[in-house]
Amino acid sequence: MTLEEHFGLTHPPFPKTASEAALLRHPALAATLERLRFALHRDTIASLVAESGCGKSTVLALFAKSLDAASYAVLALSLTTVGPFGLVSHIAALCGLRPARFKGTTAAALIAHLRGLPKRTVLLIDEAHLLPDDSLEDLRLLTADDFDRRSPFALVLVGQPLLKERLAEPQHYALAQRLGVRLRLRPLNESEVPLFVEPHLTAAGARTNPFEPEATTALFHHTRASHGSSRTSPSPPCWPRWRPANNSSTPPPSSRRSSTWRPYDPRPRLRLTLPPLSPREALTLSSILDTIDDLLWLHYGDEMAALLTKDTSGPGTWGSPRRDQDQ
Repeated sequence: MTLEEHFGLTHPPFPKTASEAALLRHPALAATLERLRFALHRDTIASLVAESGCGKSTVLALFAKSLDAASYAVLALSLTTVGPFGLVSHIAALCGLRPARFKGTTAAALIAHLRGLPKRTVLLIDEAHLLPDDSLEDLRLLTADDFDRRSPFALVLVGQPLLKERLAEPQHYALAQRLGVRLRLRPLNESEVPLFVEPHLTAAGARTNPFEPEATTALFHHTRASHGSSRTSPSPPCWPRWRPANNSSTPPPSSRRSSTWRPYDPRPRLRLTLPPLSPREALTLSSILDTIDDLLWLHYGDEMAALLTKDTSGPGTWGSPRRDQDQ
């Protein structure tokens, strides 16, 4: 008996790549996409950080699809474990160029090609936390072309929380300074699990919800052990609490879960005047501010996400005129 027959479904539920109809349209999703578009329009680098299974790839796919194809050309790559020469060559190959013998020659040809295109190139680098140090520095230098006036491409770095730690290292201080938008996706909380499950079941053709409330709660606590990622499948003790459509007692096979999102803005909302700081003192202060913002999003995430989607021009927010001028 198949999983579809077991639960009376017409399509496999919780596929690896979920359809748009199956996505949880959380207000935070709209806020995250808006923040990425803000980075694109302001010609600043964006970073997107989350644990595995929290929706990074889903957000990137929606962001790429939302861009006007007549104005933007999207390049996406996730092969980040190659050396710096390999990364530049890989980007050049994605643009249809033949890599040269030397990295400098390839980089020069790549920049000339990108500046000659009628469309703005958007480079989405997934698994960026695995990039070697030299590759991160090469990306900074590529975006600093033309006397650092305008990057030849828009850049979005996506990875696991290790990416945030990598960018905080002293050797990447110059790149971290160029990050104008920082996003962090958080896992589902317990009240959001039913909201996540329902559209997936509807898209799979379910007429009724086969999950009892106890099963939904057990699912949340099980995935919480994996940082709350909805990609984790329920463990066997959860099966008896599922309510099959045909009253069968046979447990369904495991299925891979999709994911959700939550925006993250590490920049302080208050504009403070600080005394001169050493690089180490500046990094320490930045870490403290990030921790404070983590706590704020944990306790007031829904209200802050709603505010970002309704009003991005209020005093002290990331969309304030003075901050835009600074960028």
